[in-house]
Amino acid sequence: MLDAAGLAPVAASSNQVALYGPADARTLGTASGLSRPSGYLGSIASSAVTGTVYRDQLTDTGVAGIADTMAAVESRSCP
Repeated sequence: MLDAAGLAPVAASSNQVALYGPADARTLGTASGLSRPSGYLGSIASSAVTGTVYRDQLTDTGVAGIADTMAAVESRSCP
């Protein structure tokens, strides 16, 4: 299925390459089994952050709050 720009197949295949490329035959099933739940958890977390930041109204301060949250998560997840 394509999105408005027609890029869904490209995004799906690049995600699959990034996921399956480093996995050897022994761990391929585990890697593929963890892929979808990880996406779900990311969606839940982003919804929670967006709902918390924009609780009352959309503001520039809210955008900055989301940027700060993303930077904090990124700094903790990358060595």
